[in-house]
Amino acid sequence: MIKLRFLSLLATICLSSLFCRAQFARQQANDLVLNQIFSDQLNMVDVYTSPDIQTSQNNIILYDSSTINIPTAECWVYFIDDLPFANWNHPCKYIFVNTADGSYTIINSNKYPIDWQNIYNSISLAPRTEPVEMQPNQNAVINGLPPNPHIKIISLLVNISLTIYNFLIMKQSTLIRSI
Repeated sequence: MIKLRFLSLLATICLSSLFCRAQFARQQANDLVLNQIFSDQLNMVDVYTSPDIQTSQNNIILYDSSTINIPTAECWVYFIDDLPFANWNHPCKYIFVNTADGSYTIINSNKYPIDWQNIYNSISLAPRTEPVEMQPNQNAVINGLPPNPHIKIISLLVNISLTIYNFLIMKQSTLIRSI
């Protein structure tokens, strides 16, 4: 009977220590990021989160092997892609939400974390348009040229001729300037 009371007391202490460890839960952190920090930008950005609490002993490794230090002892980490439809070296943000009190730090960057598509989970994505299936149209104009193949060949030959002519003129003017 004493052992049973001791085990139940020990289990209660363990459970309460787990709840004390993460006073600001993941859902609270998600709500903070989505509904307060980025509420007016959610249609333009992609928001990702790390699956686990990160500690200050960890670093975020970026694609070029540089790192971002985690600013608090324990936090939820969010990666915000400010221009999700652009290629990289564009603005992005890292948000660190402290698990103890919900305070947060935002770090601006132009670099994404290494392997972010596999490590981070998306919690909000900017709307994507559905691809439209185009029906073939025989009267369509492609690259400003009519669909007639003979006109395309003639246009191509004219462009090649003009390119050669311009090259020769430029080469001749370069020779004249050097004399």
